[in-house]
Amino acid sequence: MADLTDLQAAQTIKVIGSDSGGVETNPLVVDSNGNLKVGLTSDGTNVATVTAPSTAPVATDRAVVVAISPNATITLPTGASTSALQTTGNTSLSNIDAKLPTTIGQKAMAASLAVTIASDQSATTSSLANGAYVSVTSSATQILAANANRKSATIKNTGLTTACIGVTGVTTSTGFPLAAGETMVLNAPHVPTNAIFAIRLTTDTTVHVQETT
Repeated sequence: MADLTDLQAAQTIKVIGSDSGGVETNPLVVDSNGNLKVGLTSDGTNVATVTAPSTAPVATDRAVVVAISPNATITLPTGASTSALQTTGNTSLSNIDAKLPTTIGQKAMAASLAVTIASDQSATTSSLANGAYVSVTSSATQILAANANRKSATIKNTGLTTACIGVTGVTTSTGFPLAAGETMVLNAPHVPTNAIFAIRLTTDTTVHVQETT
């Protein structure tokens, strides 16, 4: 049998390399405790210890690029994004989506979401303004000025003939006929905030107007 070299006889493999200057280095070393270390400098003293995967990293750890075999089995840490966890998340999103309307806008009760008013919700209040009597003639007359804060408006025909109620440019054929003694009440959310006008139907009359804000 042919003579074996020292390396063959010891059944070991020596890994060596060289730095940019051609100086031989020992990129892999084993310390006195049997820990395999990866040399990062030519003198082999600046090393990174290869530790178990469960070892927690620390700020002084050195970075080493390691290629993992495609046949290796890698155990993900607890809580990692697995297929099962993603399926659970998708199911939760689908359940939420099923409870939301597909379009925006007013819906029937069955397709609406329940809304609960806060327990400390401030009460809605309004202020009553003093009213006024306004004469209504054959020309469209403004009986209430535009008011963006208007919450309600009350118009009472206190005269003897019909008044026609409308907006700018109202006529006897386009205004709402308010007969003598009748009252028109406009409440939120359908109260108009623009100016309100009136015109007589036959002879002059008078209306009393009042609003809340």
